[in-house]
Amino acid sequence: MRLGHAVSNATMNISQQKGLNEQTSLFLYTINKVAEKLLAGGEEIPWQQVTDLVGPASSSSRCYIFLNQVDGDGRILSSQVAEWCAEGIPSELDNPLLQSMDLARMAPRHFQILSSGAIVCEHVTDIQGPEREILEAQQICSVLLIPITTTKEFAGFIGFDACVSPRQWTDNEIQYLKTAAKLLAHALERHHADRMRREEMKRFNAVMDALDAVVFAADMETDELVFLNRYGRKIMKEGQGGSHWRSLHDHQKSPCPPAPTSSCSTTMVIRLEPIYGNITIPGTTAGTSATTRPSGGPTAAPSGWR
Repeated sequence: MRLGHAVSNATMNISQQKGLNEQTSLFLYTINKVAEKLLAGGEEIPWQQVTDLVGPASSSSRCYIFLNQVDGDGRILSSQVAEWCAEGIPSELDNPLLQSMDLARMAPRHFQILSSGAIVCEHVTDIQGPEREILEAQQICSVLLIPITTTKEFAGFIGFDACVSPRQWTDNEIQYLKTAAKLLAHALERHHADRMRREEMKRFNAVMDALDAVVFAADMETDELVFLNRYGRKIMKEGQGGSHWRSLHDHQKSPCPPAPTSSCSTTMVIRLEPIYGNITIPGTTAGTSATTRPSGGPTAAPSGWR
């Protein structure tokens, strides 16, 4: 009898371990796919694709993402931007009450927890306060909320609902889902940095295009024109992407000799007669040089200028 009990326990342990290994493999695969989607680039972050991946892997009834924004009065408002639902679970994506939510007022305890960087993981029946009413209206039995925190702010959260019966997420599950939240935070930071670079480049182009002089940047290794302002595009023989020495120097048959400095990093030398100065062209790479020509058109460059 004891032997049979021991065999039964051993079989159960093996089955549980197998199930845990399968769950771990699924989470690792999912996290890898989420990272792949977020690193693919593009001007918009694929929020819906993330919930479509993480939702099924979490074995939840719902998976959703809320993002925060600050209004004119300094309030943090949260809006749902993506949602995945298991079969038979009603969607809340179009619920107007889940758009521009003033969490500090409508769900003060959850707001305090999430904004401090901690998670919310609890059964709805254990909640006292306005949060309970909001969750019960969505037929939620248990909820897991994980903050999306960038280096500067509480940017939003990713949430998971259990609607069929109460559920306790394991430490292992929570750790993997936290990883998904961190990937979303990194994606937000990259998206913000990319947007700032694009805006900076627009401002730079506007300034350079206002000059009645040729402003160009050339790759010091390939002699390719990587930047050309409006005036330059109007009078150059070859446009951006061509060889700068063919466009800038009359009767020149080969590239200029190497510049005196071996590395220009991202600092661009701009020649504005009769003043010399330094500018930085956004998004340029090391080994790129730049100069300008007066509005009279291309002439032979002084020795050492590229």
